[in-house]
Amino acid sequence: MTRSGRACPHPASSMTVDMLPPYEPSPLVLPDYSRTPSDDERTLAFTPRPGVTTREPEQRSHVKCFKEAIIIFKDQDEGVRLPTYSRGGIVSGEIGLTCPDQVLEVNVKLYGQMSLMAAEYGTSGATLVSHKETLWASKPAGGASRPCPSILPFSIRIPCTYTSRDGKTTRLPPTFEHIFMSIPALIVKCNYSLSITIVKTRRYRFASWNVSKTFSVVLNYRPRTRPQRPFVMVDTVFSSLKPVPEEWRQLVATSETRFGSSGTPIVCHLLIPSVQTFAITDAIPFHVQLCSSLESLYELVPPSSCLLDPEKKRKDNSFLPRDSDGVRVRIVRQIQVEVDGHKRVRTVTIGTSKLNPMPPALAEVHSTNEICVDWQGEVKCMEDITCGGFSAGGLLVKDFIVLDLIPITVRESFLLPIQLSQPIRLVTDTWTDTDGVHPQDT
Repeated sequence: MTRSGRACPHPASSMTVDMLPPYEPSPLVLPDYSRTPSDDERTLAFTPRPGVTTREPEQRSHVKCFKEAIIIFKDQDEGVRLPTYSRGGIVSGEIGLTCPDQVLEVNVKLYGQMSLMAAEYGTSGATLVSHKETLWASKPAGGASRPCPSILPFSIRIPCTYTSRDGKTTRLPPTFEHIFMSIPALIVKCNYSLSITIVKTRRYRFASWNVSKTFSVVLNYRPRTRPQRPFVMVDTVFSSLKPVPEEWRQLVATSETRFGSSGTPIVCHLLIPSVQTFAITDAIPFHVQLCSSLESLYELVPPSSCLLDPEKKRKDNSFLPRDSDGVRVRIVRQIQVEVDGHKRVRTVTIGTSKLNPMPPALAEVHSTNEICVDWQGEVKCMEDITCGGFSAGGLLVKDFIVLDLIPITVRESFLLPIQLSQPIRLVTDTWTDTDGVHPQDT
């Protein structure tokens, strides 16, 4: 009964029960997942997790042979000099024992060490990674003795960070080494290795004893990164300024004259890509313009230099700066070391450039007023450079694009030398994927 006094109908009399149709599986088959897009597809965004490889598995191995063991490192690129791993990579492979009958124990250890030495302040350093595992033991805890197998697999993951002495967590630095033998000397090393220790038993008549041998293999730790975007260039730098001016950064400096001199200062303009992040294999385009009098320009570059006349090409058809040319563009690496609270800084050139004079040639200019001379070129890292800048504890590595304007005769010239620099970031991979797969970056 309801509050109004009317009877409420029974639920069973007002509802109908519908039978659901039987379930039939869909005939559609889901396609296999692939990291690499098809011909009619393209990747819009890609953010891999640390430690997850983005390459298809490669069936290549790097082999190190010793008298009592053979160490095989899996998933290595063909032709590598050292086993190479990226950030969060897994050092995996197999150990083949030549005489497993006498083996009592086999241990593997992944070790990384950063060593800093400044001659006048002493040494400093940090343990980057130290991880040891027992691959096999003849008498495990609570077990009986057993024979050692001839092949033992191993797998150790490289950590992404380490803890410094002051308790800060810092990213693991790449393999890096540089030695400055100038006075005072400065030595910087970041090394990684995998050590295999084999414990054997020796017997002679009624006596027996245990001996151990350690075999060490140097590893190349190379965290892979790439630029967030590419740099855009249309034919020449000047032709790119109008359609995409935001892609270029202009740096201006003035080479002043000595006090009391009647010479004309030189105004310098340097144009480089505004992205300021480049791969170590990229040829970085740039444009240099110098504006001053003819007399001042000849203080930097002699009239006989091919940097002033495009018709004076050299045998190799490349306009490489000579000692007599006072205009140079290069990549400079600054290494800063802190030992016992004291800082030491050294710089080294890691990239050279080629300069191409732009028309009109200076030889065709006869004006006594202010004139402008233009060069276009590319600057690129040397082949032995394998990593970019990084910061780790007491070690800081930074890179710069540097323009040097140095008069031919520095002491006699009325011009003062100047150096125009711009910080850049060097990474391991280019933005464009050339092999059809994504680089292992994070």
